[in-house]
Amino acid sequence: MGLFQNLLDTYTKCQDIVGIISVDADGKPNEKKTLLPIFHTTFKSEICVYLDSQGNLLDITRDQEQTIIIPCTEASAGRSSGIASHPLCDQLDYVSGKNQAKFENYIQNLNKWKNFATYIAKQKLEAIHAYIIKKSIINDLLSRGFFKDSEFKDKDKKELDFEKIRKIGVRFQVEIPGDEVLGVWEDKHLRQSWIDYIKSQFVPQDNLFDYISGQKVISVASQHPKNIISSAGNAKLISCNDFSGFTFRGRFKEQNEAIIIDYEQSQKMHQALKWLINNYGLNLDTQSIIVWAIDKNPEPLITPYEDSKTLFNKLPIKVIEEDLIEKAEIEIYADYSKKLKKVLLGYGKGEKIKKHGRRICIAIFDTATTGRMGLSFYQELPEDTYL
Repeated sequence: MGLFQNLLDTYTKCQDIVGIISVDADGKPNEKKTLLPIFHTTFKSEICVYLDSQGNLLDITRDQEQTIIIPCTEASAGRSSGIASHPLCDQLDYVSGKNQAKFENYIQNLNKWKNFATYIAKQKLEAIHAYIIKKSIINDLLSRGFFKDSEFKDKDKKELDFEKIRKIGVRFQVEIPGDEVLGVWEDKHLRQSWIDYIKSQFVPQDNLFDYISGQKVISVASQHPKNIISSAGNAKLISCNDFSGFTFRGRFKEQNEAIIIDYEQSQKMHQALKWLINNYGLNLDTQSIIVWAIDKNPEPLITPYEDSKTLFNKLPIKVIEEDLIEKAEIEIYADYSKKLKKVLLGYGKGEKIKKHGRRICIAIFDTATTGRMGLSFYQELPEDTYL
């Protein structure tokens, strides 16, 4: 298989850890190292708005920047200019009402999802809508003195300089009786509701097949995610939405004549790639090197001569999140990746990587410009092969 097919297969193999927040060595959660759900992205937020079930403001705070996982649209996941709102949490530019066009785009996306959602997910979305539609968030922050002196136009603090604050991220907590998950960015029901909503919008395409999976296309991806490598957040691996430049170079009239990738498959492939790079990649200047196993992990069978203690230990037990992450790391042979990383950095014994019992994939990416990244090296190594 090729790179994209292997990434898609890896996402499927590691499906059990999707959305589980990874923890660094110091015990702090790291959302950037999480295998993200499809149609979701990471988002930096400073402001947290606390609401009751009716959308009434309970509290509002501004703290240190926090990275969270949020739903996104196809357009907002790769936005660099223009208007493309996230449907749940977004910047002041979209939720404050100061920019009417962006505000209307945000409300429109929220409304469509709200009308589709059910149960607690619907209640939370309605509460956020009820608050946002008041356009009071700037005044609520001003009344509590949460803006810095440098964010005002003059020393007398009479007028805000909106250009300096418009990109500050906003997240929400909604108190629903009987629901223990307050942060909407942590709510698994909201995540699944968004995934179900996006899939409900798909219109099957006749006579088209996905270039990655080979399956029938449900919805053609018109844009692909960015923020694959942290050092080059705007760089995309696949770009096909430039209709005014030289994307097709006169060879094709339409995007679909050049490449066809299903939206859901593109999401899975890119989420797997980001997860591998952020957790097991070696980043050197503009390059990122990833190494992982692409075969099926051979599982030992129970043998009849094992003692009762060994057999008992193999019985099904309650699985915790740490166990699932460990299982995923075994699936992709994370230990081999860590050994190779040490050797490339100049320490660790090279003998340890000369033989391996799994089929290994090596890929090197390079970001030549701020907006483009490319695959500069790719190799699949059979068992017991050293490159």
